[in-house]
Amino acid sequence: MRPFVLLIGIAIAVFLLTDFCTALPLEPMEYPGFCEGMHPLACPRNLDPQCTIDGSVYANKCLLCGAILYGEQPQDVPFEPCDRE
Repeated sequence: MRPFVLLIGIAIAVFLLTDFCTALPLEPMEYPGFCEGMHPLACPRNLDPQCTIDGSVYANKCLLCGAILYGEQPQDVPFEPCDRE
């Protein structure tokens, strides 16, 4: 009985894993030019605040690129360095 339960568990895990993998987008993400060379999944912790036109503030350009990657901001979002006052 135990090997059967193990086999069923493995089959369910494989099914869920393949279902998850097919849900991922297959096309590479297009980044704006200023994101070139950045990896938004591993951003540095430097403080260079960037403000977008909708009032959002990101600690640096890399985090802004991450927001674009996850769909929180459009790819053509206008931004500029925040005033440090």
